[in-house]
Amino acid sequence: MLTADSVAAANEEVGPALEIYQDLARAHAQPLYELAVLLLEQPDIAWRVSEDALRRTWNSIAKDDLFVEPEEMLYRAVVREAARRLSHPGSRGYQPPTTGDERHIDAMGVAERFVPDQRAAVLLSVRMGTGYRFAATVTGLNEGRVRDLCFAARREYSESQRHGSSAPPACPNQLPLISARLDGELANQEAVALDAHVAGCDGCTAAWSLYEDFGTALKEIRLPLPERDPVERALELPIVRPQATGGRRLMQLAKGPAFMVVLLLAGLYVFRLFTPVPVETGVGRTPDLIYARAREGNETLVL
Repeated sequence: MLTADSVAAANEEVGPALEIYQDLARAHAQPLYELAVLLLEQPDIAWRVSEDALRRTWNSIAKDDLFVEPEEMLYRAVVREAARRLSHPGSRGYQPPTTGDERHIDAMGVAERFVPDQRAAVLLSVRMGTGYRFAATVTGLNEGRVRDLCFAARREYSESQRHGSSAPPACPNQLPLISARLDGELANQEAVALDAHVAGCDGCTAAWSLYEDFGTALKEIRLPLPERDPVERALELPIVRPQATGGRRLMQLAKGPAFMVVLLLAGLYVFRLFTPVPVETGVGRTPDLIYARAREGNETLVL
């Protein structure tokens, strides 16, 4: 049975790991929950999915069993579970209230047209500003694909907002660069050249404004909150150090010196077991060949 003292002692034992997790929870519990809501709509389901991702990540941190960065593990778990749930008929992502801002409805409508992993990549890059590399890592897509998806989403949103606008057409070859520039993904020289072009091009200036508004609309959406603050709930998850069991426990034992001694002794035993026993006869002894000579006569038997 856990007591306050035993919990305190266990948490003191994993002090460095606990600090890593607490910093992670403070920085990511809220945006992680928001991503889950945007993908899964219902706050209670979103929190359960987020909580499971946080708990799994804490377990890996406490057992020093991380193979990726903890942030990547968190978001990857949410994206994968959301994709699994959204594969069921009738499942859908978050829908802003019909009485709300039409820009919010249009922005989420655009995002909803993408399959779950692509939708998550767009939301991570545009709403949350994680960058293409991080979004690609947690969704399983490549960076080029994430870049194309963000551009496609902005272009579709832009077309939905024009409503017969008389703005001059933008330069087609500049539009993908504008999208990447808004996500902070252009190199300095490219960004300077693009800014100079947009400053003298009315069509690209209008496109820039609409592309930028797609991200603004997504960020403005107010999502339903869970019963309690996600950060507070996340900080309560770690109580004691998870105990390794089964095969994982054996793997941990295999790292110790005692296991290596046992392995060495077992190897010596097997070596002796399969080494031929030397036979001594009247003419000689050898470990490589077993032979015997008859007492009478010159016959030699080789085994």
